[in-house]
Amino acid sequence: MNSEQMEASHEYRVLVVDDDGAVVAVVTEMLTAMGFNAMSAEGMSTALTILPNFEPNVVITDMVMPDGDGMDLVLRLSRRTPRPSLIAMSGNPTGIQFLRASKILGVKAVLRKPFSQIELEHALLVALDRVP
Repeated sequence: MNSEQMEASHEYRVLVVDDDGAVVAVVTEMLTAMGFNAMSAEGMSTALTILPNFEPNVVITDMVMPDGDGMDLVLRLSRRTPRPSLIAMSGNPTGIQFLRASKILGVKAVLRKPFSQIELEHALLVALDRVP
């Protein structure tokens, strides 16, 4: 991110949803280092509890989780007002198929795990409609 984009990042709230605590921790740490107000949720049920109070601008969600798949979360979020921008991620072969389908539901960017900080930054710029 350039300095102008980095300065503006603190204005955005990002919720990271994944059933893998290590993934949630690493992605949340990367977002915080980039200046975002990041919160984590281990699984869909936790995310649904956090959403009403956190009101994220962006939700980054895994597509395959034991307590509900990411497609269900994407569908629920697509009905919210205000609607957060969505980024889908997966490293699971089934999840990769969901990544393709999620674009139809309005997901703005997709990430294949593992991904780099540069890939995360680009996905955020796309999700926030800030790609130059």
